[in-house]
Amino acid sequence: MSRFDFHIHTTASPDGHVTPQELTQAAIAAGLTHIAITDHYEARPADPTLFPGGNSKPWLEAAADRYEQVTAKSWANAETVRELTAGKVTVAFGLELGSPLDDRARTEELIARRPYDFLLASQHANPGKPDWYYLQSFPDFDIAGELDAYFDALLAIVQWGRFHSLAHLTYPFRYIPGERLAVLSDVWEDKADAVLRGLAEKGLALEINTGGLRKSIGETSPTLPLVKRFKQLGGEFITIGSDAHRPNEVGSGLAVAEAIAADAGFRYITRYEQGKPIPERIK
Repeated sequence: MSRFDFHIHTTASPDGHVTPQELTQAAIAAGLTHIAITDHYEARPADPTLFPGGNSKPWLEAAADRYEQVTAKSWANAETVRELTAGKVTVAFGLELGSPLDDRARTEELIARRPYDFLLASQHANPGKPDWYYLQSFPDFDIAGELDAYFDALLAIVQWGRFHSLAHLTYPFRYIPGERLAVLSDVWEDKADAVLRGLAEKGLALEINTGGLRKSIGETSPTLPLVKRFKQLGGEFITIGSDAHRPNEVGSGLAVAEAIAADAGFRYITRYEQGKPIPERIK
């Protein structure tokens, strides 16, 4: 049986802690047959106010360097993992494009430099604001307004369309207290629907990200109802990823993601080679 993990970060990411050797061992131990290394690229400016606290230094260094060192190291890490896993695990060269339209020209320049197999797109923050991870420290911020802007940004990314799969659609939900989020469904549901419709119409994939299973929210991003809605709107491709940043997270929660895809009516999980979708039947 094939097992995919198409969202993994290595030591090339500013917040990654997985060496090629550790990734090789973890992928084989998890029974994975196909993985994608999707280290971070953030198009956001090198602004220290956007990366509060102790996490700022690596992000600022990467942003200031236009991410060339990050992507070069990521490519080298992927080549090493390919060598170490030869015949056991297929390794796709990937990248996670964070807030790609914050500097569209720079993003398009970067992805044109190398023949990536797989590109994830994501939005970790609204323009001019810190990552949603940091906003959880500010209980009085305007959640409704920020969610409105977040899904507008996602829709613009989908309309741009220079990627293969949209990562963690409901990323902000990891950090918004559940009781506050519950009363705001009318703010985001229609806009999330527009994002899903856009993905379906463009033949782009939706990721089921299992990172939230390891956090207090305890759920995937997105959850079953939104995956079902994607199917109803004509969505064809689903990718799954652990969003691993540490060795013990590689392959985590994938069985849950596969079950959600199946419950939503999908018969296949999709991986990518040379930018082309390769569906594999869910067993």
